[in-house]
Amino acid sequence: MLFDLLKKEFATSTILYVGYSHNDNNWKILLAELVSDFSPASRPLSYRVAPSTPALDLEILHSKGIETISTDLSGFVKAAALEVQDVSVKVDYLKAIQSAGALVPSSLSRSAPIPAPRNKTHSPDSRA
Repeated sequence: MLFDLLKKEFATSTILYVGYSHNDNNWKILLAELVSDFSPASRPLSYRVAPSTPALDLEILHSKGIETISTDLSGFVKAAALEVQDVSVKVDYLKAIQSAGALVPSSLSRSAPIPAPRNKTHSPDSRA
């Protein structure tokens, strides 16, 4: 059952690998099986966080649809936090989403500003 869920996510979602060595035999077997199940169809690009990877391995991973973010976990977390720190969305917009039946994590449903994508150029309630 868990493998079926992983297969669905692998086919439809961007995956961020953290804590897996690209040399780990279990990871290699799992990746090979998932890739063969979906071949020749393409799947979303995936990413991995690793502080150092030899150039040849970067090319091999790239050919498998996996891009490497060359940093350690701490550096990745800091960079991600900087990307979303100064962005907010109106609380009314969140309430509208909730009233439409969407499930919203409780940590977001407080009255504090809610992070949103930085590339938004209009308010959620504007008519574009």
